[in-house]
Amino acid sequence: MLGKQAWRFLTRPQSLVTRVYKARYFPKTSFVDATLGGNPSFCWRIIMAAHELICSGVRRRIGDGKSTLIWGHPWLPNDPSPMVQTPMPVALNGSLVSGLIDPNSGSWDLSILQDVFSAPDIERIMSVPVSPHHKDSWFWLGDPKGCYSVKEGYRRVMGDYEFSPGAYDKWLHLWKIKCPAKWKIFVWRSFI
Repeated sequence: MLGKQAWRFLTRPQSLVTRVYKARYFPKTSFVDATLGGNPSFCWRIIMAAHELICSGVRRRIGDGKSTLIWGHPWLPNDPSPMVQTPMPVALNGSLVSGLIDPNSGSWDLSILQDVFSAPDIERIMSVPVSPHHKDSWFWLGDPKGCYSVKEGYRRVMGDYEFSPGAYDKWLHLWKIKCPAKWKIFVWRSFI
């Protein structure tokens, strides 16, 4: 549930809740760069508990590139990282991906890429599809629809494990006990 609210900060920037929290806790940055800050509310502390989870699984889908930072957002394929690996020149601080796209052809401008980036980054950038008639958007890595769900967040935290006999069988007895669910969850959380 915590992740759902954090996900909404990225995907619904115009909602009233997002605008209120943005004005209070991250007025000059995006939610990706937000910090706990001084004197945070209880709700903000809870949302920030899911911040690392959301930021580790979220990626940018490049459309026209006008709202994605070259060095500030995760928009490249994961190998080795979704961030650009080439060191950022000071003059390009805050540059957008749209500056790397040729406006006439609607594809990557190879001459700009060769001037700024290392060869591995050029190869990764060239593998990213561009859709100049669409806006950039956030998506959840690994979900076919690109949407965050509690199930996807749990998979991100726990990893995709294969069930093997004896792996998690000690908890099966707990879940079969006839008692209120909140007691089972309390016992489970106290041992994790």
